Amino acid sequence: MSLLTKLQTIYGEIANLKADSEVKYKSIRYSYLSDAKLTKELHNSFAKHGLIMYPERVDIIRDEGIPKSVGRSIAIKVIFKLVDTETGEQLPIEVIGEGIDSGDKGYYKAMTGARKYALRLAFLLSTSDDPDMISSDELSDKLSDNDNVKPETKQNKPVRKEVKQENPEKDTWTMQEIFKVITPELKQAFSEMRVPRQKILHLFKYYKGNQQAILNYLKGGK
Repeated sequence: MSLLTKLQTIYGEIANLKADSEVKYKSIRYSYLSDAKLTKELHNSFAKHGLIMYPERVDIIRDEGIPKSVGRSIAIKVIFKLVDTETGEQLPIEVIGEGIDSGDKGYYKAMTGARKYALRLAFLLSTSDDPDMISSDELSDKLSDNDNVKPETKQNKPVRKEVKQENPEKDTWTMQEIFKVITPELKQAFSEMRVPRQKILHLFKYYKGNQQAILNYLKGGK
């Protein structure tokens, strides 16, 4: 049996593999397939059909030090080799993995993400945690939209101030509310540091919307 035929057989064996975990945070809710379940199911199929997969090459794309409160931002490009131990046939799978961690786990997170999505690509696995639904994409789009906003005028400036002063010590926020009041300086800081959506929501809640305090925090101040 060829490697491609074995892959086709495994497609049928894991066709009903479903998301088994869920993320809930205020209005954010999505399901995802855990790495543990994905690895376990495919490990059994690999052993049954004589397949192995290993990282043949790892290239560091990004390793940026950002404020200690956020950690390091890591991006790697990995080429995995899917090998049929019976025939020697090989199939390369190239993916990108990213990870952000305040400790020493950035590379582990990046590698885990790369392996997880390499398996998904190879076996056409589909779950609810579509990356297009993840906060970072929405944040990027919204922040980009803000770049096209016309400069403040006497006509629209009071409106913006009114929104900010509605709840000067607001302790609950939505991303839609944040997009309306975020300052260019803070927007740029979030973008440069690649701060995820959940972190932004947490910062606005913790500092009750005080954007200068958030900036000081991101820059390592008090």
